[in-house]
Amino acid sequence: MSTENKASLGDIDYLFHLSEGPDFVINAEPDSLQSEGFVHLSASFQVLRTLNRWFAHTDRVLLTVLRTSLLGEALIWEDTHQHGEDFPHLYGPIPSEAIEAVVVVQRNESGQFTWPPILASLLSPILDPIDDEEGIIEPSRRFPEKKLPEHRVLCFFPEVLEK
Repeated sequence: MSTENKASLGDIDYLFHLSEGPDFVINAEPDSLQSEGFVHLSASFQVLRTLNRWFAHTDRVLLTVLRTSLLGEALIWEDTHQHGEDFPHLYGPIPSEAIEAVVVVQRNESGQFTWPPILASLLSPILDPIDDEEGIIEPSRRFPEKKLPEHRVLCFFPEVLEK
């Protein structure tokens, strides 16, 4: 990983561990720690892809919220499968003091896992998928005849507002 990427990823406050098991029972030493030498973790922008890819066989998964700053030197970002994306790996058991919360994530009506609403404040709106909800500022209502892009980002810069 480049130094630039490490710096930006170092600003991530929370990481997530996905597991199966009884409600709210955390396994600090999952099987992967023995078989691969590390605990698989995900950043918020990786969680849904990981859920829908690796947990296709189940309808519910435990999402353990971990405070990144308490994972220590055992946390390493790497692309162990050469898929072009670094994932966080914890080379040791999950420290109990790093656990902030545990949430059960279930599939929705369309069969996909979705981000738990109770954890919505942990999402980055720029990195996460745009939902289908109509925006607060919706130009297509005012200009229905214009062909506008499906998604857009609106920024307010002070110097632009002053003009």
